Amino acid sequence: MIEFLRYQRDDGREPFTEWLDTMRDKAAQARILIRLRQVQTGNFGDCKPVGEE
Repeated sequence: MIEFLRYQRDDGREPFTEWLDTMRDKAAQARILIRLRQVQTGNFGDCKPVGEE
């Protein structure tokens, strides 16, 4: 499983978490969280390599 690390500023705040928590569109928030869980399990969706293989 892929582990995400959240950026934390010197004052302890996490900009991504704050942004996600303040989203008014809860459906969009849920879609973002679902997509992040999919990436964590290795499901990157329809993607192609960039550069040389």
